[in-house]
Amino acid sequence: MKKHHNSNSTILVCDDEKYVRESLHDYLARQGYNVVLAADGVECVEQSKKIKPDLILLDIVMPKTDGINVIRQLRKTQPDIPILVLSASHELGPHVEVEELSLGQFIPKPIRLSEIEYLLETALLEVEDAKKTCQQKKLT
Repeated sequence: MKKHHNSNSTILVCDDEKYVRESLHDYLARQGYNVVLAADGVECVEQSKKIKPDLILLDIVMPKTDGINVIRQLRKTQPDIPILVLSASHELGPHVEVEELSLGQFIPKPIRLSEIEYLLETALLEVEDAKKTCQQKKLT
């Protein structure tokens, strides 16, 4: 797959499983991404505010605060950031409105690394296209 033209895209990987974090870090770094890791929901929110990532890969079930609460917090300050959800469970739960969370993609665990790059590229290109459209509207 062709790499995103901005090879300096920063991906924040938030997962409490060390093996998952390290595997994603190694794979994405080899693809040319800058990768920052967070081991729990609180750290994820802190890192996101600090580094302003281009995209977040987020586990739902994590200590301190779960992925759903992380998404709700992030949507208040960074409403447009793409969030790809990682989870062994295929449901977010009946209390969660998917539209409310503005999720980009749901990625079931175990993760297939070969699919990750495609999903990242797609999400990053969608954001880029939306920014271009917004800029064009401002010019007209």
